Amino acid sequence: VQGHDAGTPVKDSKAPLMNIDVWEHAYYIDYRNARAQYVKNYWNLVNWDFVNKKVAAAGL
Repeated sequence: VQGHDAGTPVKDSKAPLMNIDVWEHAYYIDYRNARAQYVKNYWNLVNWDFVNKKVAAAGL
């Protein structure tokens, strides 16, 4: 799901399994223009146990 302009899947009765903010305000201070590095580092921070529980709860 892509969101923009303050959109959220929650308002559509959807529950996100995991998300990442890739708007500049989320990474610019730490990564400047290196958004790809920000996304790469994101994967090291994911709590996979939590994501797996969300997936199981969603019946996926």
